[in-house]
Amino acid sequence: MLSSICLGIKRGKMRQLFIFLTFAGMVMLTTFLKFKAFLEVLLPPENGARYFYLPYVMFTWALILCLNQAKKSENRLVSFLLAAILFSSLTSGFHSPPFQDFHWSQYSRLILKNQNMIIPINPPGWWLAVAPGK
Repeated sequence: MLSSICLGIKRGKMRQLFIFLTFAGMVMLTTFLKFKAFLEVLLPPENGARYFYLPYVMFTWALILCLNQAKKSENRLVSFLLAAILFSSLTSGFHSPPFQDFHWSQYSRLILKNQNMIIPINPPGWWLAVAPGK
């Protein structure tokens, strides 16, 4: 994979690859830093779509830029990875299961009443504390 990226850089695709992979890396880094106290939230595969969608898209575009490599082995690897991404998208029906509805519209009306509230949010078990404003 690294050799494909290096070859892409040599062929003048450096800027796009750098932007895609740097952006993906920054999103992943900030996600891990935000959740460092409870990394187990990131482990379930169903949370991947929620927290890693942008890096997934950026990585996919980086792979597309690496197509048509001079070495057949590198081209096969890139093609295999893109086929795996396509297969995983096809098997999921191109969507993730919906999150639980915690009736945000009901809670949002209560926020304006300036009272302390605990509002449940996704993933289940999480909440948002709202204090009265001034």
